[in-house]
Amino acid sequence: QDDFIPTLLSVYDSDVRGRIEAFCIASRIPQANSSYNELMNVDMGHIIRVTAALAFKRARLGFVYKLMRGTDLSTNKVSQELLEENLEKFRCSLDKVLDLNHWHAFLNIAKSAGFVHTKLVSASSTIVYSYALYLIAKTEFNLSSDELISIFRAWFYAASVSSFYVEKTTETVAEQQLTNIKDMKSKDEFIAYMKKSVKDRMTDDFFDVRIKNAFDELNAQGPFWNGFVASQIVLGHKTLFSTNSIADRFALGASGSKNNYDIHHIFPKHFLEQQGYSKKDFDKRANFVILDYQTNIEISDKNPKEYIPEFKNKLNSEIFKSTMEQNAIPENITELTYEQFIEKRKDKIIQIFRNAYDMIKPE
Repeated sequence: QDDFIPTLLSVYDSDVRGRIEAFCIASRIPQANSSYNELMNVDMGHIIRVTAALAFKRARLGFVYKLMRGTDLSTNKVSQELLEENLEKFRCSLDKVLDLNHWHAFLNIAKSAGFVHTKLVSASSTIVYSYALYLIAKTEFNLSSDELISIFRAWFYAASVSSFYVEKTTETVAEQQLTNIKDMKSKDEFIAYMKKSVKDRMTDDFFDVRIKNAFDELNAQGPFWNGFVASQIVLGHKTLFSTNSIADRFALGASGSKNNYDIHHIFPKHFLEQQGYSKKDFDKRANFVILDYQTNIEISDKNPKEYIPEFKNKLNSEIFKSTMEQNAIPENITELTYEQFIEKRKDKIIQIFRNAYDMIKPE
């Protein structure tokens, strides 16, 4: 369907396809008054999905393809009249989808949830379907600017860190959500539904079990790692042993094509290898932290019992304590075994997630 629907658009309305293509191209090129952004390179499939969700309250492209061909889904009969009617619905919804005021206002909300860069967005589908919901909220239920920010900042955070649109078949999840919304009659009903959706994701079990287990897994990547970094950004945290904010490390243009930060093992890899640990031990997600380049160079492969006191002596005591806490490092790390450190740090990581969520959850 990703191929068939653009083909239909070429046949029925080449201008519509051209507008979508121009928007997608502009999303990749830094320039003013365009769809350019730091979160995703937009493609035609993204725009078609958002527009179909808004126009037809459908996420399954199989249904959308039939609708765009003029098929009555209840009878499976095709008519020219229905084709023209659905194409007009698509055109009208596309106007809203491609409106730069809507687009950038939504992206600013996503960034305020801590997801400030494409490296932190684990699934483009989270942006696609959250944007569709945002447009439904704004254009159909008439949520105010403050209401939109409150609801969708929390929703984007919850959907991202809990992998809402990637756990199952994305279309199935989004289709059910759109079905739930389709027959709603009031703004209050929509707001209540979205608040409940957030609350249902952010349970005690999610924090205390799923997140904790996720930080026993390997590598500093994926939705849980990205959620941890986003949580630090929401809370305004600094990189370890630095006065530079983590958010600034992701700033556009700060580092050209190279990352403006390093992801470092707190218990360095080489040090742990010398102690007999294997990759499945030292690459645990709970052993990673974001560092500035210079800090990473200074730490190198040193034992934490060596480098932690060095930074403690060099830094203002308040800054040292703050930066340790903000990066979920136990202050008594030098007294802990590696295994004890991992367990204590996981508890601190969970608290950072909770603090960020508490800051942005809707009342």
